[in-house]
Amino acid sequence: MFRKHLVLKLAIVALIIVIGAGMFASAAPGDSSDPLVSLSYINETVIPALTARLEGMVGDAKSELSDSFDNTLNEFKQSLNAETVTNALDDIGNRSEYKSVELTDGQSVTLHTGCEVLFVSGEGLTSGTLSDTTAGVSIENGRLEANHLYLCTDSVSIIADGEAELLVKGNYEVN
Repeated sequence: MFRKHLVLKLAIVALIIVIGAGMFASAAPGDSSDPLVSLSYINETVIPALTARLEGMVGDAKSELSDSFDNTLNEFKQSLNAETVTNALDDIGNRSEYKSVELTDGQSVTLHTGCEVLFVSGEGLTSGTLSDTTAGVSIENGRLEANHLYLCTDSVSIIADGEAELLVKGNYEVN
């Protein structure tokens, strides 16, 4: 029984191979079942057509992007006015000078990155890390000393423990 099935399977495989070889041998090159494309056809027809199509697509995308950029730029220019520019310049100027800040007991000031603080008088605690440039050390969640210059490398809060006076240069908020 097993032999009979094996012989039948081999006969079917052999028949498929013979039929496939016959079809392959009878196909003539260049007809509809086996199209033949020459190198000259590719070089003279296909490549120029693809190049023209790609150049058109790139040109359309470039034009669309340029229009979008021009529209966005015009909207931005319209949103700017002399008052906005003046306010921005004033804000920059205010951050480049030391400002006196007086805190009462429990009041805090939040310092943002790059802020400098000269702790003039009083008692203060920091919640975060400040670089004490006067002593050459880092203060983390500790007491601040009077007449020391501190540099803020990340947002930090200083909480007054009684009356405190600071000179602050940079971006800060009194809470």
